[in-house]
Amino acid sequence: MSKVKGYIEVTVKFSEENGQWVALCLELGTSAFGDTFEEAKEAIHDLMLLHLDSLESVDARKAFFKKHNIKLHRKEPKINTSKVSVRSGELVGRLPITVAA
Repeated sequence: MSKVKGYIEVTVKFSEENGQWVALCLELGTSAFGDTFEEAKEAIHDLMLLHLDSLESVDARKAFFKKHNIKLHRKEPKINTSKVSVRSGELVGRLPITVAA
């Protein structure tokens, strides 16, 4: 298991389109889908981790974070999950993501 370097906060937008759930991470530009909300949530989480690992493997994560104004926190940020925006079939909320060393 990889050592934890820190955490980032990301904004994820979920929407239902043509019977499927679509998830988009606004900071990373990563998107995924699933037949259910839970499937989309799991898929976007896995893809965000893969994206971060890929950036680290080519030594580009630090530059990407700087360019996109993503702050690395040493401790897991406390995010108020009750502040989820809901609009016409769309959910938008903030999530903490673990960044491996």
